[in-house]
Amino acid sequence: MKKTIAILLVALMLVCFAGCVTDKAESLQAEPEATAVPTPTNTPESTPKPTATPKPTAEPIGKLDAIEDSLEDYGYQVVDNKIGSGATGFDIYVVSAYSMDIQHYRVSTDEKTLLSALQGVNLVDGEEASWGYYITTVDGLTADYDGKQEYWSILDYNSSTGKFGDLETSVSSTKIAADSVYMFMMYTG
Repeated sequence: MKKTIAILLVALMLVCFAGCVTDKAESLQAEPEATAVPTPTNTPESTPKPTATPKPTAEPIGKLDAIEDSLEDYGYQVVDNKIGSGATGFDIYVVSAYSMDIQHYRVSTDEKTLLSALQGVNLVDGEEASWGYYITTVDGLTADYDGKQEYWSILDYNSSTGKFGDLETSVSSTKIAADSVYMFMMYTG
């Protein structure tokens, strides 16, 4: 009888041991083992201890990257172009109603206003109206206002909000600031 109880106890201990080994193996797969960080043994009290610097989670992105990522999220393909020459550079995105390709132009100019810079690189055309210059053609594409109720809207990128908004001034009086970003978007009214 004692022999039978001893065998049962040994069997029970083996089952418990096997369960513990299985639990330990599963926890090792779920959680990687922490690596011990050695600590200096003979550091004088006056020496500052090093502090860990957190690793950046992602590279910071610029405003153009953020804009293009957002456009690509909507299924657009951004095509980069460089035009013009001059000391001041700014960016224009052209979004038409007829293509999923968005033209991105890095414009270099010595002109002072947005209209004169865009006309200088033959990117826009239009006509004078009672309220100012009316842009009818952008990047060779003319909006058909009379037939299809199409028109070009000019948007200005606000870095503090990270969004485009309506241009607050007329295209002929908008002063160019270095690295400013604009968008021409064709709408159907």
